[in-house]
Amino acid sequence: MRGKERWRSSGKQGLRSRVEGRGFRGTFQPSTLDPNASFIEGLVPAPPRGVKLTLVSENEIRLEPTSGPLIIEATTDEQNFSPFHMMAGGLAYCAFSVMYTWAETVGLSADDLSLDLSWTFADNPHRVGSYDLRFNWPSLPEERLAAAKRVVEMCTIHATLHHPPTITVEATTERETDDSLEHAQADGIGN
Repeated sequence: MRGKERWRSSGKQGLRSRVEGRGFRGTFQPSTLDPNASFIEGLVPAPPRGVKLTLVSENEIRLEPTSGPLIIEATTDEQNFSPFHMMAGGLAYCAFSVMYTWAETVGLSADDLSLDLSWTFADNPHRVGSYDLRFNWPSLPEERLAAAKRVVEMCTIHATLHHPPTITVEATTERETDDSLEHAQADGIGN
């Protein structure tokens, strides 16, 4: 029953769903994208298949569905998977997951959906200044294109980048002493 959805009403809070085989639980709200569809707000369900993340260049990735586990590959031997690829991969995978789930909800196939994500840098301070997310979905009906673009914006990572979180950094220079190690072991930690 993998991927099959069972729906039950939960009053004013929308619909609750458990997607069997994926352990996903989330709230589905009525959609403004399509009067006959629902969408997921604030959740990132995993699509029912694997994905391949290709490092196209130092500032571009491609994400596409594949069978099996997550695959990360480079187009050349000299490429390294950087923190910028990882951050972009999170955005691409989040967008892909939300789009895939929306496609299942409205009865579309997302088997041919792929995303390309590139970024540019900004200075003062040095950081990623912009992302350019493009998707190619050959089987998507033309009349669903505008809705699919809006679905991308429901990705939690997309929302996080638009409304950045507060980041705190804490540090310590305390070294663990033999005495603190003995207390931890007595408490069952570190055995």
